[in-house]
Amino acid sequence: MHDEGKKMEEIRVDYLVKYTGASNPDIENGKVYKCIAEWYDEKNQLHDLAVVDDSGEDYLYSPKSFEKVT
Repeated sequence: MHDEGKKMEEIRVDYLVKYTGASNPDIENGKVYKCIAEWYDEKNQLHDLAVVDDSGEDYLYSPKSFEKVT
């Protein structure tokens, strides 16, 4: 969920990312996932990634926890 009052812009994307954060039941370190959207703040800085995790649903994660797969 985004902070109230902050304007966020969603850009739809389609690329793969590798998770580099701590594993939990829905996402695993070192595993590759599909990124479906990037969320930018009012300063046009990347704020969140919408990633389809092991639950099969997309959730917002910090971009600091992912590496783009080429």
